Amino acid sequence: MNASARVTVLGCGTSTGVPSIGCKTAACLSDDPRNKRLRPSIIIEHDGGNLLVDTGPDLREQALRHKITRVDAVVYTHYHADHTHGIDDLRAFNFLMGKPIPCYAYPNTVKILCQNFSYIFNHAREYSGFKPQLTLAEIGNAPFEVAGMNVIPFELEHAGMKVMGLRVGDFAYATDCNAIPEKSM
Repeated sequence: MNASARVTVLGCGTSTGVPSIGCKTAACLSDDPRNKRLRPSIIIEHDGGNLLVDTGPDLREQALRHKITRVDAVVYTHYHADHTHGIDDLRAFNFLMGKPIPCYAYPNTVKILCQNFSYIFNHAREYSGFKPQLTLAEIGNAPFEVAGMNVIPFELEHAGMKVMGLRVGDFAYATDCNAIPEKSM
């Protein structure tokens, strides 16, 4: 990746975070800061553009902790709650930037995002509150450019479903996978 690019790991915990509620293991009871982890997400910063990967339920805390005030685009790796349920916190970035945020995902993830967050993506549905202003695009494995970065998606397998890994320059990100198909190597 270009020397001017920076990747910040916003969270690398499990789907429940670490420690999880009621957990009595040594890791959960530890005072070691390495055992205090938020749900998975990263932000890639390059030439003034910020690409957020996933919007888990800890997004607000992650953004405050890392002083993130700009999100130019979001890539969703998959539709599980620990990767999507902070989507409503994107409203703050709409306020700050004054424009919609483009979001990208595989078709299976787009389908579930539209179902789970119909108040955002179903424009025919009446909604009285302020909702995130987002555009949602289905992508495949073809490279695409967003926020000034060339993003190369690649397919992974997780819990019997197709999830997305991605490359930006010489940096690769693969979360929540238990198999990497040969075609993605």
